[in-house]
Amino acid sequence: MTPVSSAKGKRRSPRREKTSGTTSRRDDAATIILGRTRLILFLLFGLSGVPALIYQIIWARELGLIFGTTVYAISTVLAVFFSGLALGSYLFGRIVDAQNIPLPLYGFMELAIGVYALFTPWIFLLVQRLQVTLGSALSLEEFSEWSLLRFVLSFSALIVPATLIGGTLPVMIKYFAQGLHRFGNVTAKLYSVNTFGAVIGTILAGFFLILWFGVNGTLYFAAFLNSAIGAATLYIWRKGKAYSQAEGEKKRSRRGAEPERSQLAQGDR
Repeated sequence: MTPVSSAKGKRRSPRREKTSGTTSRRDDAATIILGRTRLILFLLFGLSGVPALIYQIIWARELGLIFGTTVYAISTVLAVFFSGLALGSYLFGRIVDAQNIPLPLYGFMELAIGVYALFTPWIFLLVQRLQVTLGSALSLEEFSEWSLLRFVLSFSALIVPATLIGGTLPVMIKYFAQGLHRFGNVTAKLYSVNTFGAVIGTILAGFFLILWFGVNGTLYFAAFLNSAIGAATLYIWRKGKAYSQAEGEKKRSRRGAEPERSQLAQGDR
């Protein structure tokens, strides 16, 4: 009698086996979807390096017309770009830790970079007019004084997009890391793919895009890339949010059905 009763105790209900199999398939599908989503976002972040270096080349070219010399223009671009990297990493690192919404934050940052870039031709015109107006009002005479004024105006005009560009890395690290044990690996991969994109952007702008489309056309191309990356990121975030909500509702409905199944199983006995 004992072996028979123990065998009956080990026998699993067909309904339970079917339910567990369905749950396993859903978990596998969710894992595949998450993996593909993370790969797409990883590639999008690498692509964002392309417009970042296009902007540097365009800014250096435009500021050369303002300063009248390439040396001061390149020095200003490097100063504002690396200041933006430092400031953006600090500010947005704190913001994303406090809010914990990396994907929508990154999407809106990319959109903001693209929108700001669209207005940079008019911003440079404003800088040129301001330097004449302020220089005359301040009665500047020395070349060094004029250069300092141009530096301050140019720095102020470009620090906003540079800060946004600098803030994208810590925001995406927050999304991909998911724990300190993966922090180093994730940071290295994101920095690497974004830098590779920057190399591509430098080559495209320096050898092809400006030649084909001109300065403003190249600038608009870079702005389009940022806007497209931002829009794609927000779309992925919204679809993922809707998917998570749907899965949550399915799990809640399955939990509600469990008592009915257990009652039916008891009735069968």
